Amino acid sequence: MNGPMATYAGRSKRELAVSATGRLVDLARELNSLRTPDHRERMSQAVAVTQEYFRLDPDSALPAAGADALLDGVRELDAACDASRTGYEDACANLEQLERLESR
Repeated sequence: MNGPMATYAGRSKRELAVSATGRLVDLARELNSLRTPDHRERMSQAVAVTQEYFRLDPDSALPAAGADALLDGVRELDAACDASRTGYEDACANLEQLERLESR
């Protein structure tokens, strides 16, 4: 096993995706509060890394829109990056709620 998955051997792929989503929400909130000039680029990179955890295997496509609510939330967060701080925080809160439901 190579890449980010090697560190977490023994955990299910879904657990890894949920954990990565939680880290993404934390970073998104930090970037939203700072709004540095590169916040959009940093967020896009973080979303791309997080999405990799949703692949069934390294060569498979990402699930289609609507197939996975948590991944849909990640995609919505990425789309909301250029929104107002309030709109972006709403997207963070929505994704965090989905992540918490999965963590139960």
